[in-house]
Amino acid sequence: RIFPAEVRLAITSPPSDKLAKLAPKLGAVGVQTAPFEWPLLWLHLALPADVRRVVLLPTDAVVRTDLQELASAALHGKAGAAFEDCSVTFDALFNYRHPLFRDRHGRPSCSLDSELLLLDVKAWR
Repeated sequence: RIFPAEVRLAITSPPSDKLAKLAPKLGAVGVQTAPFEWPLLWLHLALPADVRRVVLLPTDAVVRTDLQELASAALHGKAGAAFEDCSVTFDALFNYRHPLFRDRHGRPSCSLDSELLLLDVKAWR
């Protein structure tokens, strides 16, 4: 066995029909990024109901250590944790003229790395 019995590895497809309905709603509030590119918008819909936590890694990641410490990190009641990505700023992703975003983030704010996430799927749902 490559993985211990308690580790489940799954490759899943995004719910395309739901993403198609979500795209115009996001566009209406100024979100310029396609929903497929933000797995946190749809991942909870694609996973089985008994999955509690997920470590989402980039497709080109090579894991050379145990991820248990990361997977069990305290989230203090939050639905997830992400790392900052200052190579992309929020103004590249959102329309700051829209009232939903105008006073919430400074224009030069770093974005989050949407490919490296720790999600409490139960809390997210």
